[in-house]
This record gives sequence, structure tokens and C-alpha cells, in this order.
Amino acid sequence: MNYLFIIISALLLNTAKYFPNLYLLTWLGFIPLLFAFDNERSKLFFKGWLFGFVYLTAAANFLINPLRLYTGLNIIIISLLLLILFAVLGLIFGLFFKAYFYIFSGEINPFYFALGWLVFAFLRYRLLNFFPIGYLVTTQAEFSTFIQLADLGGIWLLTFVLVFLSAFLYKLIFKGGLKELAFLFLVVLLIFGYGQFRLRQFDNFSEEIQLTTVITNLTQSEKWQAENSTAETDFLLEAADYSAQSRLVITPESSLNFDFAQDNRGRELLNAVEEEFETPVQLGSLAGHSDYEKRLNSSFLISAEGEIVDRYNKNRLVYFGEKFPMQNILNSITPYQFSSLGAGDEIRIFSEAELSWQTLICSEVLYTDLLYSDMDRVDFLVNQSNEAWFDNSTVLKNMMWSSAVLRAVESRRPLVKAGNLAYSGKVEASGLYQKTELNSNYHNLNITLSEQNSFYSSYYILFEILLYLLTGLFIILLLLKRFFGIDPFQKRKIIFKKNRDFGSL
Repeated sequence: MNYLFIIISALLLNTAKYFPNLYLLTWLGFIPLLFAFDNERSKLFFKGWLFGFVYLTAAANFLINPLRLYTGLNIIIISLLLLILFAVLGLIFGLFFKAYFYIFSGEINPFYFALGWLVFAFLRYRLLNFFPIGYLVTTQAEFSTFIQLADLGGIWLLTFVLVFLSAFLYKLIFKGGLKELAFLFLVVLLIFGYGQFRLRQFDNFSEEIQLTTVITNLTQSEKWQAENSTAETDFLLEAADYSAQSRLVITPESSLNFDFAQDNRGRELLNAVEEEFETPVQLGSLAGHSDYEKRLNSSFLISAEGEIVDRYNKNRLVYFGEKFPMQNILNSITPYQFSSLGAGDEIRIFSEAELSWQTLICSEVLYTDLLYSDMDRVDFLVNQSNEAWFDNSTVLKNMMWSSAVLRAVESRRPLVKAGNLAYSGKVEASGLYQKTELNSNYHNLNITLSEQNSFYSSYYILFEILLYLLTGLFIILLLLKRFFGIDPFQKRKIIFKKNRDFGSL
């Protein structure tokens, strides 16, 4: 029965990734898990591994689509390979639960558990940077009041509060009383009072600008057919008819199926932009560069005069999508010839006509640390995306959109997303959003500029330092107990027991 509770918990914590409006189920997700651990303290590592395996399988099963698309392998083989991957990654969950109950002497304390999970999430983020999938906070994008906390502490504060209150609910249900209920009420009141206060502040902003997005709904095979190159160029140029009042036209990631930088058709397109547009264009393309051996996933800023003003090359590449470890082995066992892209090595802030913005290409929106290096210069964020290689996966699209919402609130900068086979639209600095309709390929979006810097973006480096220190503290506690037998938490409980006994005399 305990194993069933663990599986239920893993599924509850993922429900909102499929159905975003069910975000409150995440708050209940730890209750059956903690009950299973509290009910029986044996096999901690195996229980933690089982939880991690089911959790990751539910969170990341959409990876089957790009692997099927690129390898041509039988879907059963791909499924088995993914299950092996999730089983291996699930080991870190087993290690976490084993370490937590070892350090804290088997005690389920909501505060300690939330701190432990925060350290675990941070270590995952840093050590398994290639796998930015399965974080709890992406389930909360629809909870606009709660996510306002992200401007104070980013995804890390949201993670801590979410896990703390979930664990506290467990203690309240099974072991609590009126004091615990009153405390929970006070914490919830403070959190959501702050959220409402911050949401009302954004009603006073008035400076708006208009941007035009070009969105497409092409499958991956349609997108890369050579005969479609002319159609793709014409499709982009038609945006000129919709963007007369806009400050910028934005296309999806890799919106051309030829090398914009080195193909002659790129020069022809620049000439056409000069003739057709009165607005700068931000164009996504896989393109070569004289300083790199490999092609790059790039975003080009093109002036209305048809000149390339700036270029940003994607820094964080997707493993087994843009970057292939053991590439030679993969090429020898599959009919597909894998070719990795090159990674950019700097963040670029685009500027044009007194506006400045930062671009996150596709999966870069999943990373909280790619922003905040120069936010004083940034007026808004752009996310260009091509999600066709995930075969129209709702879970993937929900995760990408939720992450865009979180980046907007963390930075207090509006974000505009232009995608292929993706959710596109705008997210205001408040986290409130508007998705564009799929019945049109050109959309004029008015975004409200925010002059506020969030506390999180202003002091991001301090949060990094704090998280590293907290991680170091947990490691020290583990080593002290393992090698020196020092257990401060057990000692505290013994002292408390002695004092209680003394008072009863």
C-alpha cells in the first residue's frame, strides 16, 4: 500500500503539467508520499527511487517524440531507452530521501524538508543542467497570486514555499491542532496578501509598445522540406502588411530552412526586408559563423534598411536535439546522421530605436540563470521557439509556456513569444498573459513596459551564494553524522525530553 501512495504522489505532482488549471493538486502531492515514509521507515532509498522514476516518467515522457523522429528506431526500443534513463535519474531521488532522513533522524519537519528539497532542486539544476525538466514550480503558472513571490526569490523561493506548505498540510492533517491551523492561516494570508498587492501595482503602468509576432504550425518534416524555402520567405515578408505601427517583428526559432548567414538567399531576403518593411525584424535561423566550425542556432536583428544589426547565438543547447553526446556511436547504429550545433558563448542585448531586449531561444526559457546579468538595460524579453520536434506535445508546450510566465515575473519584464507549433503570445510583467489564436499567423501585441527591477533580478548572485552555502551546510551535517557521530537534531530532541521530564517533577 505504501508503494501505491508513492506512485499516487508522483502522479499528483505532475497533474498540473497536463492540466494547468489543476495547480492546487501540486499542493496536495506530497501528502501521500510523506504518509508512506512516515508509515514505514524501511527501504528509504528504494521508495525514493520509485518516486523519482514515476515522477520523471510522468514529467518527461514527451521526449519519446524527438527520439523517434531523429533515430527512426522502433517505438518500443525508444520507450525502453527512456525508461532506463528515468530509472537512472531516479537514483538521485533515492539518494535525497535517504540523506534527508539520515540527517534529520527520521523526522518529517516541514521546514527542514522544504530546505532539503530546495537544496536537492538546486543540485539537480546545477549538476544535471542538460535535463531542465520536472521542476515543481512549472505547475504554478496559472496561480497568478502565488507566483508573485518569484520577484522576491525566483523559482527557489516558490519551490521552498510550495514544499513547506505541502509538508505542513500533511502534519496538520495527521498530527496538527489549532495552533498549526492558525499558523497555516497566517502564512497563507501573508503570501497571498503580498501577491494581491503586487498585482494591483501593475494596474498603474501605462507605457505600451506594439510588437508583431509571426507564428507557424508546421510539422518538423514540413518545416525542413527544401521546396518550402521560398514559401517561408514570402510568409515572412507578408508580415510587413501587419506591422506598420509595431516597433519590432519577431519570427519563430529557425524560421528559415536555409543558412541565412551564408546562403545567397539570405542576401536576397535582406534586400526584400529593405523594400517591404518599415520595422526592424528579429529572425531565427540555423546559420554558420566564421568563428565557429559548426552551425549555430541564431537570432538575427535586421534593421528596416536591410542590414544585420546584431546576432545572438543560443548558449544552452538541448541534448539529443541540438547536441549529441557519443555522436559517432549514434551515427553507426541509426540511419539518421546526427550533427551537433555549436553553442554561443555570450549573452547579447539587442537595441533598436531606444528599446533594448534580451532573447531566449526555445529551451533557454527553462533556465532562470540566463537572465539578470544586465537587466537595467532590458525593456522586455523575447522567446523564439520551434517545438515541432516534440510532435505537438501538450505537456511540453505547457512546460515551455509556464516557464515563460515565471521568467516574466522573476525579472518583472514583459515577455513576447513567437513559436512554431507552440503556444505563442505575450506575458506581462505581472505574470498575466494572452495567448495568440491559431487561426491567424500574424499578431500585433501590446505590451506594458515596467521600470521596476525585481529583488530577485537585482540580487540574483546573492541567491546563488546562499544556495551554495545551504548546500554546503547539508553536506557538512551529513559528514558530521556519518564520520563523527554528531547529531544536533537528535541531541535537541533528547534535551527537550529531559526538560519535559524535569518539569513534570
